[in-house]
Amino acid sequence: MKQDRIRILNKTNKTVTLKLNGRPMTFSWEEFNKKLVVVDKVWAVPNAAEEEKYKKVEELLEDAMVNFLVSRATDNPMAKLTHMARLGEISKEVCELLECTPLEFASLLQDRLKVINPFMVNPLWSEKEDESREEYEKECEENKVKDVDSGKPTFGDAFSCLAELKEKMNK
Repeated sequence: MKQDRIRILNKTNKTVTLKLNGRPMTFSWEEFNKKLVVVDKVWAVPNAAEEEKYKKVEELLEDAMVNFLVSRATDNPMAKLTHMARLGEISKEVCELLECTPLEFASLLQDRLKVINPFMVNPLWSEKEDESREEYEKECEENKVKDVDSGKPTFGDAFSCLAELKEKMNK
C-alpha cells in the first residue's frame, strides 16, 4: 500500500511547518504527534490510527459519489430522496472523521466527481459559469436563426396559437 508522505518544511522547539495542499501550514508538536510520524528529517507519514481513518473516509467518499450520481440520474422521487439522505449521513461521518466542515466535504466530493466528469454527458459543475451562460445564449440565438432561415416547417406552423403567443411575448 502506498503511504502518503508529507513534506516537513521547518521544525522549531514549539512548532512544525508542513507543506499541505501546496501551501505551508504550521502546527504545534502536540497536534503533529497525534496524527503523523516523522520518517526522516524532511518527511512525515500518517500514523496507524490515521491510516485507518483515511481508509474509512475513502470508502465513504466512494459511497457518496455513487449516491450523488444515482440521485441525479433517477426519475423516481423516493429513490432521489433516499440517495440524497444517505449523502447527508455520509457527509456527517466524513466531517467527524476528518474534523472538517460540510463545505470542505463538498469540495472533496466535487474534486472526485470532476475526475469522472469527462465520461458524463452533462457537466456537474461549471468552472466558468458566466462564460457557459454566454455560450448557451449564443447557441440559442444561432439555432433560432437557423430554424427561421431554413424554411423548414416549425411547431408554430402546425399550431397557429403558438405564433400568436410568440407575437404577444415579443411585445
